[in-house]
Amino acid sequence: MGPGGERPAILHPPPRYVDSAGHFDPGVRVGSSLARLTQELIDVGGLLLEVLEPAGAQIVADAMRGLEHQVCRVAVIGQIKAGKSSFINALVQQPDLLPTDVNPWTTATTNLHFCARQESEDAAVFHFFAASEWEQLAEGGGKLRELTERLVPGFEPELLRRHLSALKTRAAARLGPEFANLLGRQHRFASLSYEILRQYVCQGDLTGSGAASESAGRYSDITKSADIYLAPGPFDYPITVIDTPGTNDPFLVRDEITRRSLESADLYIVVLTARQALSASDVALLRILRGLHKERIIVFLNRIDELTDIGKDTELILASVQKRLRNEFPGTDIALIPGSAWWANCAVASDVQKFDPSADCRAANYLEHKGFVQRQHLVGPVPGGEDGSPLPRAALFAGSGLEQVYKALNELLGASHYASELRQITASFTAMVRASKSATQLDLQSLARSHSDTFATAERTKAELSRMRGELKRLNEVSSVIGRSAAQFKQRQMNIVSRELEELRIHLLGTVNDCALTERDALVNALLIGGTMRTWTFDSQPVRRALADVFIDGFRRAELQLLELQQDVMPHLLGLLALLVPDAGASMQSDIVHRPVPRPRMMPLGASVALDLDESWWSLFWRARPAPLQRGRELERLIRTEFSRVVEELVDACKHSLTDHVIATTEWTFGICESIARSISRRREHLVAYYENLQQEIDGTADPPTASEQQHYTTTFNERLDKCEALGRSLERIGRYITRDFPGARR
Repeated sequence: MGPGGERPAILHPPPRYVDSAGHFDPGVRVGSSLARLTQELIDVGGLLLEVLEPAGAQIVADAMRGLEHQVCRVAVIGQIKAGKSSFINALVQQPDLLPTDVNPWTTATTNLHFCARQESEDAAVFHFFAASEWEQLAEGGGKLRELTERLVPGFEPELLRRHLSALKTRAAARLGPEFANLLGRQHRFASLSYEILRQYVCQGDLTGSGAASESAGRYSDITKSADIYLAPGPFDYPITVIDTPGTNDPFLVRDEITRRSLESADLYIVVLTARQALSASDVALLRILRGLHKERIIVFLNRIDELTDIGKDTELILASVQKRLRNEFPGTDIALIPGSAWWANCAVASDVQKFDPSADCRAANYLEHKGFVQRQHLVGPVPGGEDGSPLPRAALFAGSGLEQVYKALNELLGASHYASELRQITASFTAMVRASKSATQLDLQSLARSHSDTFATAERTKAELSRMRGELKRLNEVSSVIGRSAAQFKQRQMNIVSRELEELRIHLLGTVNDCALTERDALVNALLIGGTMRTWTFDSQPVRRALADVFIDGFRRAELQLLELQQDVMPHLLGLLALLVPDAGASMQSDIVHRPVPRPRMMPLGASVALDLDESWWSLFWRARPAPLQRGRELERLIRTEFSRVVEELVDACKHSLTDHVIATTEWTFGICESIARSISRRREHLVAYYENLQQEIDGTADPPTASEQQHYTTTFNERLDKCEALGRSLERIGRYITRDFPGARR
């Protein structure tokens, strides 16, 4: 229900493509293999819990919980009027989902959830800024406040202030007495409609004169984020598509909102318009890209349908964009896909007749040239209309580029940490199964040694009891060694982290210092040689590129040392495993997967700094520093001050990533050994208690109740052994599929 009690109309579900009935089926699902193998591993984990003692079961339960809550977050970035909303509609196969007739439509971060595990049945939840958050936003607080306070004397960001003032005025005019009461609250809806979206996340009337009853933008100024829960659509794996505000929005606050919303994303799709792809004005977009993982980016060149000669012009634009990307991100192969979100939406829409290929020679020529359709199918009545032929839908969708986007998403998912996590959990489960299997075999051998058929002698039982007490003592000693080894291993890793972080900070600050001196000297020399100069601007991209290179090198150096330490510790780890399960220790070496260090986010490199401001700021700076040397020194100081903050944020991001890795690695190596030791000790304690009772009850031969209890243990161990063998086969099969389907997953 909405806040007024009304029940809005439900959005139409995405059309189902049934080829046998004449409907088009794109034939590509996103995350199918990952979803299937994740569920299989969860199912195996449930069975594994039946053969493990509580100590080992806790690790398995934690791993299963992590698998069940995995969600890949895909952020969509783009300029205003790049067709970002149309692209998202096409991507999720709901042409009428997000409004496309309002620019900018997105004023908040909108999260579209697919295959989500929900605690409630809400279709949409809109979160409002808390009072303190909204005041920071509306009054220029937070990072924006810090930025303005660091500016040179005399700077007054009038444009920013006007925007912020208009924001507060418009919010008060739209909401009236509701305004103060709504801050910090949520509105929930059991169903969703187009009009609801327009009220909460559309900008609406920018003049501030909109009445409270307007259909667009009523709550948009105070909406911090929106969570929309949708049917799976083209996704088989839990996916959250994040719609962000436009990067070249003149309202500067949204640039910071966009940057913050990207910090938690796993994959990124950058939407460019073919009319103006990566032009000189795309500084904000390039700055944001600087902070992203470049191996996780897909660039979609939208609106090729608007080009004069689609085939020829597209090739020229692609070459230009590829060159720019290579210059900005050398050594990186970023997926670049041309297409048309409009074509895709026409193909998906139930009313395909809104696109007439026979009336659009440019599109017809392009689709025919690419082999997506034959000329005879583009003459006469529109195929796919009343006669139900699927060819235009297939041709439009193929030409739209969305199929390539789906395939690229699948490739990135296969190379993501989600696939790596499957590989690591599969290996860890396999190690635990093998240990349990070997321990169960030892239990059976112990029973066989102390019994002959169904009879046991007191002498034999006494000898076995003595042996098992000695084994239990040894297991407790091994468990103590594991605990000490784990602590030492963790401390050695943390020493590496501390040392490498300090080295990283030194190198990053040195890079900033070099750039500051170079820029200072360039300015001073230009003034001394050129005489009078009206202004000076600073291009921050070179220093960002240099910092990125130093950061990546420093991280890789730390990663290499941590992985080398893991390798050095491996013989000791295998020795401990051999003490626990002598017959399985060596065979488990292949099951111990070195966990890759999670790559830290470089979002600080995309942060706005005072030096990124426009020419009006530089004019003020210029007038305030008349002497060449004084100007140079002030510029040097600004560069050091602004980018030293970026350096500290980068070091902090690296620290979090490395520390999380140390904790996870310690748990998944020595933690598994410890759980195996505790599980075996617990079972040995049960057997010791059994033999003590047995010794008291027999005087040469076992009585029927004792023999029956012995048979019960034997049956139980055999059943556990059968389960272990079945689990081993399942895990082996899952491991083969992971290797086949996700060869790019980091090992």
